[in-house]
Amino acid sequence: MKDLMMSKSVLHVDETYSQIIHRSDGKSGQSNAYNWVYRSLPSQGPTMILFQSSLS
Repeated sequence: MKDLMMSKSVLHVDETYSQIIHRSDGKSGQSNAYNWVYRSLPSQGPTMILFQSSLS
């Protein structure tokens, strides 16, 4: 799905990060979580929305 979305000529993308205070895996809470939202335009076919997250 991501490959198909990245082949579009225009995308709306938002990158947001936040600090993790209490991690469930017991590791230090001094890390960031990054979240991306990708959205294709309706004029380029069916609208697709993709969410992606990553810990730093």
